[in-house]
Amino acid sequence: MARSSRYQDIYPISLRELELLEVTDINPGMRRLVFTGDLHAHERDGVMMPELISDGFDDDVRIIFPHPDTGERPYPTPLGDGNLDWTAEIKDLFRAYTVRAFDKEAGTLTIDFARHGFGLAEDFSANATPGQKIWIAGPKNCGALPIHTEWLLLVGDETALPAISRCLEELPEGHPVTAVIEVAEPEHIQQLATRADARIHWCVRSKGESFAEALRHITWREGTPFLWAAGEALKLRGVRAFAKEKDIPREHIEIHGYWREVGEDASSTGALMELAELAETTPAIALQAAASLGIFPAIADGATSPQALAERCNLNPDTLLRFLRYLASINLVELRFQEEDASHHVQLSFLGALLADPESPVNARLTGLQALLNQAMFRLEEALRRDSAVPIGFGSETLGQILDNSPHLAFGLAEQESAMAGWTAPALAANVNVLSTHGPTVAFLGPGAAVYADEVLRAVPEAQGIIAAHSAPGVALEQIARLDDVNHVRRDRAQAQEWEAGHPFPAEAAVIVDPFSLAAPSQVPQILAGLGVQKITCISALVPEAGGDEHDYEQDLQCLCLRGTKVPTQRDLARAIAEAGFVVESATWVGWGKHCITAVRAD
Repeated sequence: MARSSRYQDIYPISLRELELLEVTDINPGMRRLVFTGDLHAHERDGVMMPELISDGFDDDVRIIFPHPDTGERPYPTPLGDGNLDWTAEIKDLFRAYTVRAFDKEAGTLTIDFARHGFGLAEDFSANATPGQKIWIAGPKNCGALPIHTEWLLLVGDETALPAISRCLEELPEGHPVTAVIEVAEPEHIQQLATRADARIHWCVRSKGESFAEALRHITWREGTPFLWAAGEALKLRGVRAFAKEKDIPREHIEIHGYWREVGEDASSTGALMELAELAETTPAIALQAAASLGIFPAIADGATSPQALAERCNLNPDTLLRFLRYLASINLVELRFQEEDASHHVQLSFLGALLADPESPVNARLTGLQALLNQAMFRLEEALRRDSAVPIGFGSETLGQILDNSPHLAFGLAEQESAMAGWTAPALAANVNVLSTHGPTVAFLGPGAAVYADEVLRAVPEAQGIIAAHSAPGVALEQIARLDDVNHVRRDRAQAQEWEAGHPFPAEAAVIVDPFSLAAPSQVPQILAGLGVQKITCISALVPEAGGDEHDYEQDLQCLCLRGTKVPTQRDLARAIAEAGFVVESATWVGWGKHCITAVRAD
């Protein structure tokens, strides 16, 4: 995915208890709940919770509802690193909702609940009375108002209406905006306040209208828009197709699947956990094969017979039918046999519907680059014996060799790293002084280095940035360094520089992202020492010495298989910094679980 051109501020995931203050029905389709409570900074279980901040129109919080049967109100325990401990019980009790309004002076937080007749959140909101208490977590990030392009295009259904309404209210006077909003019934249409130059188009489902279709009939404004869309995940596929037809740059597109249409209040979180449990040999391979073949979106598009589906996916119908029988047995599709004409009919299960959106994060883990990376674990035993990177899957090339021979995959991996950096770099720039007292120039190296450079240059006007990159035949160094990730208004303060371990930078400080990803663990101290700077800031995930989360240790083993590197423990990182000749100046965490250590040269 491309990094969004819309800047984000990142905050630790805070927990607070709120009390319901007021209940109002906006119309038959929307109920407004106003909460008050611990919106200021406070302590929870020995961990300081910062004050609540919500200045983005689509900020969301996780609401942990009381247990529907027992009334108990468990909450996720703060871990002290910007994360909370989400147990299986609590995952079943939370739902994400947009902050409709936040009034810091009045001490109130407003949430609008779209009425749909069933489910955990619906039951709570339908029976809500002042005085009830809930837990909320977040917001964990706030996005800037997207007014940096010529105009704004907002698209969504009633679940996106709170965000769209807030956006329209906050847009500056005269800013061009077009909004396409879908609701269930005519009486669900709202009067929306705005000072912007707004064209608002309503479409009503009970009349057979949809936002995906209505979008194609709007008057297209001049210039490049920023597209923000949210709503039912499968319907958003039409919005993605429209954005591609209109050639909207990917960095100016944000599309969020807020919900999925199913016949019951199935929890997407619980479903994703069920998908994760399938990751055992045959189910895992079958799941990845089905996603790579495009079976789920093809069914969603109407290929509901083995013959039609085989034609769409370029497969033999009889062979495909055998595969569909297996997919049905693990609840990824529903397969019915009709005796009268000896035919089969296939449709998506709830799990399959999660996989029908090619842009969903689930599919991203099952297809393309991520699927390739996951195959490295097939040779874990070999990696453990060799203590080094191993060929991926059943091939003969390591990840490094594959990337050297495939610029397209190398670009995709770098783009993925830049997108991930966007969730940590803003928090680093806002909370940590990475500059040295010896001068304003900072070198940046590691995954997503250019994004970190951009955020630091944005926060510190006097800073100059050098982005490290390894040269490659036929590719400009600026492209390898992803200099385009630095905003054009700051690009004159950034430059790309070829770097090899042991070659010092003409800089006074350096920001090193995931230092243990750069080389084998034994070489990290030499890399840090060879930078030639007076101050270093290391950003890294850390694994606990024991008793940590299985996914942390899985990532560590994947690093071993892919590159012969590791995710360090706190002792590993501290030892490498000390052996490189630096003394730790401060240690903290930034973003959601990333650790940050600044150190100055001992001499």
